[in-house]
Amino acid sequence: MSPKGSHRELHTQWLEFEEAVRSHIDIVDVIKEHITLIEKGRHYEGECPFHEVGVKKRINVSPSRQWFACMSDGCANGDAFDFIARLKGISKNEAVRLLARKIGIPEERIKTIDDYEEAISYSMLKTFQQCPLRFKYRYIKGIPDERPTFYLAVGRAIHAALASFFQIPITGQRTRDELLGLLHKHWSRYGFSTKEEEQDWLARSEEMLINYYNTHDSMAEPVAVEQDFSCRVGGLVLKGRLDRVDKTIDGSYEVIDYKIGREDFDRANKSDDLQLLFYYYGATRALGLPITKLTNEYLAANETVTHSVDEGKMTNKISILEELVRDLRSTTSFKPRRNEFCGDCLIRPKCPTFR
Repeated sequence: MSPKGSHRELHTQWLEFEEAVRSHIDIVDVIKEHITLIEKGRHYEGECPFHEVGVKKRINVSPSRQWFACMSDGCANGDAFDFIARLKGISKNEAVRLLARKIGIPEERIKTIDDYEEAISYSMLKTFQQCPLRFKYRYIKGIPDERPTFYLAVGRAIHAALASFFQIPITGQRTRDELLGLLHKHWSRYGFSTKEEEQDWLARSEEMLINYYNTHDSMAEPVAVEQDFSCRVGGLVLKGRLDRVDKTIDGSYEVIDYKIGREDFDRANKSDDLQLLFYYYGATRALGLPITKLTNEYLAANETVTHSVDEGKMTNKISILEELVRDLRSTTSFKPRRNEFCGDCLIRPKCPTFR
């Protein structure tokens, strides 16, 4: 039996179910079934199982916190569900279900929320593809891995200005000056090293928006702007945000995504099928709109690249997405992978690649 309701409702049901399972298990008992634990006052210690055979590393288990952690190199930490997921190479949700069955929760209760999986975003998968270690620090440990830079502030300001601009009624003031005013309104000095650097990038950003205004329809009436989405595709739940969705003259719909960097356009010929999948299903499944075009607006280059899409093309690519998600959820090593973003990575001093 599949659950009814939105993904948010399913998420709430899942958290309640997870907490019910948690209240009936003890992390010490769970871990003791797999390794030997020795009581050391208020905690237990054992040999961390997440290392190669013969490598002796210490694991600490806290009954009061219901938490474990590798005390040797921090390779793993979490609750009982995290331990089982890591040990067996399964997702955390699968670990919750496994322990639910172990403590005797009726199968029909488990199946009522059996379709729920933690939502996956394009950014998560892209980070995992670029560097599994960076993914671990960002999404599992929750540790910042990227230096705050002015480039992020520029991107946010331009996106916010365009979003605000296209939410102005077409009978209102959709002028070039209004667009530039919105840029200044959303502008932030955060990340700039000097006043000169800030002024240089403000001028560049103004030029991008002026060129965009002069070459695009400023009277477009989007049906969605900065729209968050969450939708089910096969056995996955995808989440993300759509910059803009327009209705075309033939009655179909077009997803528009703004890209700021010149290097984004230099890579434009390398179609990112993964991102196209997220945008397509975000609009068709979450918003219920018949999408026929996915358009990237490269603002620095003042160029537009449009992809024609349909259900058949996208369906053929789902298996690629599912395979990547399986790799992500079964990974236990999270080995580093050298890539073009290593220079801005905050975990570089800890990265084995650069030691």
